[in-house]
Amino acid sequence: MLNRKLASECFNENRNNFSDFQDTPEKFNLYNGLENMALMIETLLAKVENLENQVHSLRNDLTQG
Repeated sequence: MLNRKLASECFNENRNNFSDFQDTPEKFNLYNGLENMALMIETLLAKVENLENQVHSLRNDLTQG
């Protein structure tokens, strides 16, 4: 499985190492936006997995009942 946190960690590292809000606001905003998007995708993937588990559980209950 892919490391979900890796993308956000990389964008965070890039923002901290290669951008400054005062000197390069474009890069700062880009890396900040990408980090936040990666975090949202991470959250959505966790919710999808939770829903998949619930569907699987419901299917098992229906086929056994």
